[in-house]
Amino acid sequence: MTRPARPRPSRPTRSTSASDDTKAPPLLLAQSWENDVDLTGWWMSEKLDGVRAYWDGKQFWSRLGNAFLAPEWFTAGLPDFPLDGELFGGRKRFQRTVSIVRRQDRSDDWKELAFVAFDAPGVEGTFEARLERCRQWMEEAKPAYAQWHAHARCNGTPHLRAELARVESLGGEGLMLRQPGSRYEAGRSHTLLKVKSFKDDEARVVGHVAGAGRHKGRLGALEVELRNGTRFSVGTGLSDAERAAPPPWEPSSPSATRSCPTTACHASRRTWVCASTPPPSPRAEASRPTAGVTGPLVDGAAPHCHLTDGACPG
Repeated sequence: MTRPARPRPSRPTRSTSASDDTKAPPLLLAQSWENDVDLTGWWMSEKLDGVRAYWDGKQFWSRLGNAFLAPEWFTAGLPDFPLDGELFGGRKRFQRTVSIVRRQDRSDDWKELAFVAFDAPGVEGTFEARLERCRQWMEEAKPAYAQWHAHARCNGTPHLRAELARVESLGGEGLMLRQPGSRYEAGRSHTLLKVKSFKDDEARVVGHVAGAGRHKGRLGALEVELRNGTRFSVGTGLSDAERAAPPPWEPSSPSATRSCPTTACHASRRTWVCASTPPPSPRAEASRPTAGVTGPLVDGAAPHCHLTDGACPG
């Protein structure tokens, strides 16, 4: 890697939303890999299933600008310049991690977590220089509850597929890919791509779930049933028009079309096809809905729609 660059004298300022007083940190956000980019030579790392956290040199902030009140002993040894990373409690421990960081009591439960830094937004230079700065600080300061996130060069699709399979076999969520030589920029960027494996299947709509919050008074989610009888709710991928006037459903009617949450197809009549991740357990579904396709299969199979009543316009 290149020699680490010195931090900027001033830290990036958190942007203020025009709609409220929340100050959100200027985070770099990922796009989904759509099989349209050759990832050979990109930097590859495990996608951590934790809570995104921005260290501004004094405290942690959430992606939406809420303060995480970590104990002083947890933040001891962290630098006075910004770091982008994840509060991570281990694989398959997302709910436990969330329950800890959302508390305001700076409890000893933070001992179950670590801050894993994967970028240094306040450092001038390329991704390699910023990651090297993270590594250098962590190895020299040796904070008890923080570490840098190691990356490896991707040697091509077979390497990507093998690493994804390895991570998933350990209970990991997927992979993140960083474009070599890229700069840190706030907002969605194609220099940062997420890669996951997805399975798709057909599901029949068996009910409508009433909306809550901003969806109160209209459709909140579709209750669907897989061919094996498993039922779960799909609340993503629905437009405002579809929520306001969802298509009718009948338990005995053939189903029609929708791929969710991202699709170029439009729902028509009664048949919806849900391309989704494996259905979560009822407990996980209640706390973190996870139905929908946000990226292609790694082997090159793109998300697709199954139509019974019409043609896909896109």
